[in-house]
Amino acid sequence: RSEIYEPVPTFANQCVDRFRNNKLVQVHEMAVGGSDRKSFFNFLDNGTSEFLESGDSRQKVEVTTVDIARVFNELDGERVACLKLNIEGGEYEVLERMIETQQVGHCDSLLIQFHRQPMGYQERYERIVSALRKTHVQTWCYEMIWEKWEIAGVSQ
Repeated sequence: RSEIYEPVPTFANQCVDRFRNNKLVQVHEMAVGGSDRKSFFNFLDNGTSEFLESGDSRQKVEVTTVDIARVFNELDGERVACLKLNIEGGEYEVLERMIETQQVGHCDSLLIQFHRQPMGYQERYERIVSALRKTHVQTWCYEMIWEKWEIAGVSQ
């Protein structure tokens, strides 16, 4: 099954419409993050992000962010075949939280698009990669485009 977390109402509605007849897909109109909170995302089409600044307040959308640890706790130990993160800078806090709670080891594979935001992303990236190497093997990497990590000990 697929669990889609999409915080922007327009995009979430498109997902709901697209998967309307697929009972294996559940769409959640919220973001995942390192904590539960309300935040504002700057709407910039497919670059919409909590971390980009926009001078036009009409281009902001308020979203609910749910702690990724809570999402994993609700799985009650169930393994995740693939976690795909393309969240415009939010991947750092999500992965840091998953590493902190040791929930990253519940993912058989990770598809991650790292971004050059927010500030300090380079150091955070290096710490995350160092931690991921303890549980996963990087099977391919197109730097700052897409990376794939698979759980260690599984034949590639």
